[in-house]
Amino acid sequence: MQKKSSIQFKEFSEISEEQWNEKISKETNGSSLEDVSTPIDSVYIRPFYTNTNNESDFFFQTNKDSDCPVFLREKFSDFHADNSIEKINAAIGGGIKSILLSGSCNKVNLIAQKFSEQNIQLSFNITDNVQLFLTSTPFIFSDRISYLLEHDPISQFAQSGGWLVSKKDDLFALKKTFEYIKEHSLPIQKSVHVNTSIYHNAGAGFIQELSFSLAHAHEYIVYLLEHGFKIEEIISKIHFTFSVSTDYFAEIAKLRAFQILWANLIHTYHHEIDAYPCYIHAETSRRYHTVKDEHTNILRTTTQAMSALIGGCNTLSILPFNSLKNADEFSRRIARNIGNILFHEASFSSYPNIACGSYFIESLTTEFAKKAWSYFKEIEKSGGLIESLSKNEVQKEIKKSREKELQEYKKKKRILMGVNKYETSPRQSELIHCNPSITKDTNAKFLEEYRIAEFIERDEKK
Repeated sequence: MQKKSSIQFKEFSEISEEQWNEKISKETNGSSLEDVSTPIDSVYIRPFYTNTNNESDFFFQTNKDSDCPVFLREKFSDFHADNSIEKINAAIGGGIKSILLSGSCNKVNLIAQKFSEQNIQLSFNITDNVQLFLTSTPFIFSDRISYLLEHDPISQFAQSGGWLVSKKDDLFALKKTFEYIKEHSLPIQKSVHVNTSIYHNAGAGFIQELSFSLAHAHEYIVYLLEHGFKIEEIISKIHFTFSVSTDYFAEIAKLRAFQILWANLIHTYHHEIDAYPCYIHAETSRRYHTVKDEHTNILRTTTQAMSALIGGCNTLSILPFNSLKNADEFSRRIARNIGNILFHEASFSSYPNIACGSYFIESLTTEFAKKAWSYFKEIEKSGGLIESLSKNEVQKEIKKSREKELQEYKKKKRILMGVNKYETSPRQSELIHCNPSITKDTNAKFLEEYRIAEFIERDEKK
């Protein structure tokens, strides 16, 4: 643990919170602190912070240390083209250290074998038979390569409104996968995935996103514990994907708050929190992307990537500026170079815990964690996340948050460049629907993917 240094400026007298409040009242004709504070998702942002604003009983466990590099990740799912290998090689040559392969078992298997000798991280999102993939893929036991598996039946249920087979069978498949990896000592670093982006992309607020994500992970912990696995085996294999929005400081606080929540969940099982840090993959958000003025998305993804790195992600995906249509090699290269500039020129990945010591970020982190922990306990009391999804309670809460945010953009209290301010002409359609067209027969509604620009135009066309 690093020693805390005390920097003192004896030439300047310390200003108390009471003095700041008096100054605010004087300069704003009698306004109180509450009058000049700005709400963000039920947390009020104050005009000033002191070291007294960050009192908490939470445990904080950071993901990052100086020996833990951050990897840039890129996703590949179109394996029909003959130049798939060429595209992946170009990505690796352009600074990508983590490749996500998404598709059917056979196609992903063939691609994975081509890169088994590369010094990279390979992640797999298998869309059909995970068991067949595990038995047929020649995993390499080497320090040069690491593997992650994205297996997340709850996410699939939330996105489609139904299970692939049934709740029992889908969760049993997760258990069999977990069991197979353990019995055969496969070199898969993480195998239980919690895709929290589904809540963000549906319109969830910060507190909702944090609470649902923790409850999502806890469903897997409880299920695997009930089937005989040890807690340390389970928590060491869980990894998370978070989407990061354009709300710069709040997103930094969100990722840091989740590390606190994860540490406290582990602590409730009486385990040493230092041994099981939270593994976070961050990706820039589609929720704020636009089709019109698509090059403004470059600026959005840059600030989103900065938030993710300062917040403490382990891997980072930066979406191409035209990802809503057809991303090409040019836009992919721009996305890579955003990461490369942040990594190698701005040195964002070289200094862990950059945000530590900022009274504002520390306070916002603590407030997010406190409120999310309380909400998480409410979800658990009501039967857990799956039960809440089945009753459409999660969907209803997210819809409220989405509609509130949308109204703020419609009234121009919040700005989306090129959509509700400084619009270009002629107007280009924003209607690109991203949700599943087929769902299972179920009473649960799927989490509809939400983009602000699309919803604004949809309402204008009514």
